[in-house]
Amino acid sequence: MKKVLFFAFTCFTFYWASRYRSLALLFLCLAELLLLVLLPVLPRLLKRNLSVRFPAEEDVAVEGLAKPCRVTVRCDGRMPVSRVRVRLRIWYALDDKGLEKKVYGGASVGENGLPFELLPAYCGMLCVRADRIRVYDYLSMFSASKRVDAEMRIAVFPREQALKINFSGVGQERGGEQDRPTRANRGDTSSEVRRIREYVPGDRLRHVHWNQSARTDRLWVKEFAPEPERQVDVLLDLRREKPVGAKAWSDFYRLLSALLNGLLREETSVSVHWKPAGAVSPLQRQVTEPGECRELLLALYGTAFSQEEWWAPSDGTALRLTAGLALYAGEHLLCGFHAENLEEELRERTLSLV
Repeated sequence: MKKVLFFAFTCFTFYWASRYRSLALLFLCLAELLLLVLLPVLPRLLKRNLSVRFPAEEDVAVEGLAKPCRVTVRCDGRMPVSRVRVRLRIWYALDDKGLEKKVYGGASVGENGLPFELLPAYCGMLCVRADRIRVYDYLSMFSASKRVDAEMRIAVFPREQALKINFSGVGQERGGEQDRPTRANRGDTSSEVRRIREYVPGDRLRHVHWNQSARTDRLWVKEFAPEPERQVDVLLDLRREKPVGAKAWSDFYRLLSALLNGLLREETSVSVHWKPAGAVSPLQRQVTEPGECRELLLALYGTAFSQEEWWAPSDGTALRLTAGLALYAGEHLLCGFHAENLEEELRERTLSLV
């Protein structure tokens, strides 16, 4: 549209220049014609000096929450660019479907950050690739594009949610009831120091941090991290008859995260087992705190899983979570979840482990 208007304005200028024999209008008409010749060439020259990258190759986000991002356009030429457009391709690692997003902005000499926002709808590994940049002339009438290659991966984690769990038999107790420490003294036998705090009456002298106490002329004691009371094995059965999209994988990751957080709130140490495609033996990861739960999800994102059964069905002490959102103890079905009501079920259901 701008081209048509500019050409019409040029014709209008030429008409009045010839009618009134105005030398000034004639020079203006010649200048407009010169612009029509030079402007298509300008974007082709400007694009040579532009490059695109992301500030970081990896980032994290939370499902359902807006994620501010930025793509960096660097201009190495002497002339700034008034307007550029970067085309982004966005897709999940386990899903072929994706979407396209276009980011507009200007590019002065040097590096320029073009902000944009993502709203991750699912959990998983979100891939963002900048594959083309388009450069416009100073009147935004003509443009030229070139291919670029910059990629960023965003690990989208579930919102923090814990499944309510009532223990009565599943898992292995680490000692009898009489051997469990009280909540005030729990963790006395642990070797991991959680923090150093000031001494209060009742603290054991063997926990005094003598070096710190000597430096400050006050008594300080070492507080140890609590030891989990139970050890539970969780087997991930991720066999599927046919490929599914990002929504189905997201439901599984949300359920797994809620299950692990629920077990951790019951002061349970969890050992998670899964078998990637092509692996000779299953992999194992110990989860004792919420941060390790995210590390586990990151290890699972984008992984192709074995379609063969590799666990011992007779082991009733291990929990088996399937890709169909069912939870088993051995071969006994404990609970089945439904994708359409997963949010409500995670919030209201109490899982009894018997």
